[in-house]
Amino acid sequence: ALCWAVLAIALKYSSFFSSSGNIVWVRMVTASLVLFSLFYWKKRKYLKILRRPPLLAIFAGLDLAINYFGFMKGVELTTAGNTQIMIQSAPMLLILVGVFYFKEPLRGLQLLGVLLAFMGFSFFYWDQIILSFVDKEKYFTGNLWIYLAAVTWVLFASFQKILSKRVSPQEINLIIYIVAAIGLFPLAQLQELSDLSFFQWAFLIALGLNTIVAYGALGEALKRIPASHVSLIIAL
Repeated sequence: ALCWAVLAIALKYSSFFSSSGNIVWVRMVTASLVLFSLFYWKKRKYLKILRRPPLLAIFAGLDLAINYFGFMKGVELTTAGNTQIMIQSAPMLLILVGVFYFKEPLRGLQLLGVLLAFMGFSFFYWDQIILSFVDKEKYFTGNLWIYLAAVTWVLFASFQKILSKRVSPQEINLIIYIVAAIGLFPLAQLQELSDLSFFQWAFLIALGLNTIVAYGALGEALKRIPASHVSLIIAL
């Protein structure tokens, strides 16, 4: 939750010097290389999963790739504040998945909270559209990207929750990062990357490290507590 709290602002800043495709691709490549290196150095047995990666992990990686690009486009087309609020529809949807698929109980007060949250998203979106000084069509398109990011994130988290019952969360993450990096490669503009300064490269790599910590912690949390509880913490 702490990692995601600063993410939208950092992504908005990075969009001033790099394209969305490059930003998300570098994040995934960084996460893949760092986690692979850590396993090679400390827990080489975890690399065996690369021989026969679970199908759900591959699907989760593709979903996360779409999520990353959709979130980045939302930041690019709207604002960091709007994106950070509207993407909270993802953990709210995960609560519903937790209730209906994973059979996690939801008490009356919790249900009321979820309904209030969805009402809040609707009012916030309407208010932003009315007061927006940017092109409203551009703003609407940005929010569609955010909603796509939210849905694919829920699919990713659900697949990881299922896999975590029999596979280490960090092994799953390695597959996910590699699949996402491959899936996002067509969006990368290598010539643009070669023109970045040392500081700009360092900033993009820092975003990749943010990914490792955020999704590493998320995977460990999903293994240990109900998805609905994870969702409420993320919403902070």
